[in-house]
Amino acid sequence: MKRRKLSEIEMSGYRAPFTERSSRKPLYVFPRQITAAHAWLTELEESVWQFQGPAYLIWPDGDIAFRDNELDRWRRTLPQATVGIIKRCGHYLWEDDPEECIAHLHTSCR
Repeated sequence: MKRRKLSEIEMSGYRAPFTERSSRKPLYVFPRQITAAHAWLTELEESVWQFQGPAYLIWPDGDIAFRDNELDRWRRTLPQATVGIIKRCGHYLWEDDPEECIAHLHTSCR
């Protein structure tokens, strides 16, 4: 997060499902599943290339995982998309600034 730190109450909500060591398995399995799903993700990308409808992307400019290269790829994939950039916002944009995210959603619906 870039704009604020989570409160202890918010952090406890994120931690609650993973208090037992055995319950943390999804935290390391999920990233591996993403990379293992290359064929399915390629198929999904092909269908997105064919999408002609309206699109609106809400993009945080300070994400550690999705940066300018990924945004450029989305812009090539969905050239009709409008992109709303949220400045000084990280990967958890909905936690960083939910009000600005909602404002972007309202903009996209006009």
